Amino acid sequence: DYLLSTSYDRTACCWDFYTGDCLRIFRGHHHGILPIVFIPSNHDTIETDFEDEMNIYTKDIVITGSQDTTAKIWSFETGECLKTLEGHIGAVLCLITDTQGKLLFTGSGDGTIRVWNINRGIELRVYDQHHAAVINLLITNKLLYSISADHTARCWVIDVGDCTRIYKGHHHSVSCIQVEHGLVFTGCGDAIVRCFEARSGMIKRTFKSHALAVNCIQIVDNRLFSGSVDGSIKVWDISDLKGDTIQNSKTIVKSKTINFDRTSKENRSDINSGIDDREYRERRAQNMV
Repeated sequence: DYLLSTSYDRTACCWDFYTGDCLRIFRGHHHGILPIVFIPSNHDTIETDFEDEMNIYTKDIVITGSQDTTAKIWSFETGECLKTLEGHIGAVLCLITDTQGKLLFTGSGDGTIRVWNINRGIELRVYDQHHAAVINLLITNKLLYSISADHTARCWVIDVGDCTRIYKGHHHSVSCIQVEHGLVFTGCGDAIVRCFEARSGMIKRTFKSHALAVNCIQIVDNRLFSGSVDGSIKVWDISDLKGDTIQNSKTIVKSKTINFDRTSKENRSDINSGIDDREYRERRAQNMV
C-alpha cells in the first residue's frame, strides 16, 4: 500500500504506507503542488484506440495540480512526467476524474473548471460560470458538483457541460460539499452547514452551531458530521436537526474530509482529524453511529 503526498516545495512523494520509506519523488512543477489523484492501469475502461498517441493507460498514473497553473500526468512507476496540461491562468486548486477514469476535471483560482481527455492530454471544454476561485469538485453519477469562493455551489451535467442548478444563500466561500439521497449539503466560511434540495436548489435546512468556518463535512447513515476552524466536530441528526459536539480537538481542524472505518471492531467508527500541529489524533465515536 502507498501514500501520496504533495508539498509547497514543488514536489509530490510516494511513500510506503507501512515502513514510511519515500519510494518516489515527482519533480517538475514550478510552484507548490496542491491536489493529487492516482489512477491504476487496470481501470475498467482503458482507452487503447489512439495509435498516434502514447497510451497512458498502459501504466499506473498520478495526476497533480499546482500553483504554477498546470496539471501534470506522471508515470507512477518511474516518476516521469508524461503530459503537462496547460490552460488555466490561476492555481489548480482541485481535480477529480470521472467514474470511468477517462476524463479529468480541474478547478482553478481563475474561476474556471476545465475538462481534459486524460489519455490524449487535451482540453475538451471549459465551464466558466463561477465568478471566483473553484475550491473543490465532487462527482455523483453523471453530475459534477463544484463549490466556489463566489459563495455558490453548482451542478453540471458532465456529458454536455450545462450548469443545471445553482445553490445560493451562502454568505462566504463554500468550503465543502456532500450529496446524499437527493440532498446537497454544503459547509461554508460563514460557519453554517446548509442542506439544499438537489433538483430545485431550494434550502431545506440549515445547521447553525459552529463559531467559525466549516471546512469539512461527512454523512454516515443518518448522521451529518461537520468539522470547523473553531476546533470542534459536530454531529447532527439529519432528520430532527439535533446536534452533539465533540470538543476534544483544541487546535484548528484542517482536514478536508472526515473518514470513517465501518469495519472497525465493535461497530465503532474512527474519526480522523488533521490539525495544525501535525499530530495525528484518532477519536472514537462508539455511541454516535
